[in-house]
Amino acid sequence: MTFKADTKIAPSVVKAVLPDKYSVDDMQVAITGELAVSEKPEEKGLWLALKSGQKVLLANRKAKDDKDKVEDVVAKLDEALKAGTKAARVEGKLTEDKDGNLTLHLAKGEAVAEKKEEKK
Repeated sequence: MTFKADTKIAPSVVKAVLPDKYSVDDMQVAITGELAVSEKPEEKGLWLALKSGQKVLLANRKAKDDKDKVEDVVAKLDEALKAGTKAARVEGKLTEDKDGNLTLHLAKGEAVAEKKEEKK
C-alpha cells in the first residue's frame, strides 16, 4: 500500500479499514520524516516526526537468531542529527502498543538532504 505523506498510519488504523477477512500481522513501512530528540523527560530516545503530526520512536530491529548481527541504525541517525541533518528515510517494522504509541524497528535508515520548498 502507498499512503499520502500526511496520512496517519498505524497498524490499528489499517486493520480498522480492512474488511474482516483480512488481518494485519506485520506492517513493514518505508517513510521519510524529521529526526528529533524529545524535550519531554518521559520520551527518551530518537524520534521521527511525520508530516501527519505523528511521532514514531526509532529502535534497532531485533536479532533473528544468535548469529544475526544487527546494525546500529539508531546511532547512525543520531550522529546525523547531531551533525545538523534533520531529515531521514527509514524502513522497518512498525509496531503499536496498547496505548497507541508507535515504534519503528529499523532494518535500514539514512539521513537525507532536506527538500527545499518552492515559493510561489
